[in-house]
Amino acid sequence: MFKKVNTLFDSIIRYFSVVARMDGDALDCGCGTGILASNLVRYGFNVDLVDISKEMVDISKKKLNKLKQQYKFKDNYYVSDVESFLEKNKKKYDLICFTAVLHHIEDYINVLNQACKYLKPNGYIIIIDEPELKEVNRKWYCKILDFIEGNYINFYRFIKNPKHAINFIFNRKVYNIDVDLAEYHSKKGVNQNEIMQTLEKNELTITNYNSYINHVSSFFEYFNFLYKNESKSFWLAARKIIE
Repeated sequence: MFKKVNTLFDSIIRYFSVVARMDGDALDCGCGTGILASNLVRYGFNVDLVDISKEMVDISKKKLNKLKQQYKFKDNYYVSDVESFLEKNKKKYDLICFTAVLHHIEDYINVLNQACKYLKPNGYIIIIDEPELKEVNRKWYCKILDFIEGNYINFYRFIKNPKHAINFIFNRKVYNIDVDLAEYHSKKGVNQNEIMQTLEKNELTITNYNSYINHVSSFFEYFNFLYKNESKSFWLAARKIIE
C-alpha cells in the first residue's frame, strides 16, 4: 500500500524536477506523516510543512531529520490548519502542494485563492489524490469489495509493521490522539471543475490532469470493471506562467 502511495508522489515530483527543471521552496499543506515532503527534499526542494495535527508534524520532522544525512535542505514546521496559515503567511513558494487535504476543508476555494497569492512566477500548485465530486449509488458488490479492501489494509499494516499498527490502535483507543482529525471530510468529495476554474481565474494554467480509481494494491485494481460507476480521485498541476 505505502509503496504504491510513494510511487504516485515520486512520479509527480519527477515531473517537476526533471521535465519542468525546477526546485526551490515548497509548501506542503496538510503534510501528514511527511511522505510527499520526503520526496520533495530528494529532488532539491526546501520545504515548509503545515498540518493541524501536532503528532503528524512531529512524525514528519523525525522523518526529514533522518534525510539530512543524505540531502541538504531547509525545513520549517507549523502546527496550524491550512486556512489560518495561509492568511498569516507572507512567504512565496515555487511549489505549493495539497495532498488529499482539500476535502478536509469546508471553504477549500478560499484556501486555493489564498495559495495562488503566494506562488512565485512560473511556480506550480499541485493537488494530489482528491475525491471527485460525484454522487453514486454504490452497488452491493462494490460495498463487499470495500469491506475486504479495508480489512486488507489493517492486515497489511500488522504484517508489514506490527509496531506501527499497535501504536496506531493504542493512540486512538488509549491516548485519544487526534488521528480522527484525518477522518473528517466531505462525503461528496470536491468539485474538480470548480477547482480548475478557481486556478484559472487566478491566472494559472492547468498543465496536467488525471482521474483514476485509487486502490491499495494491484489485486483490487483487477476489479476496476466493477467500480466503473464509482467515485474517482484525481491529481492536477497548474502553473503561474510568466513569460
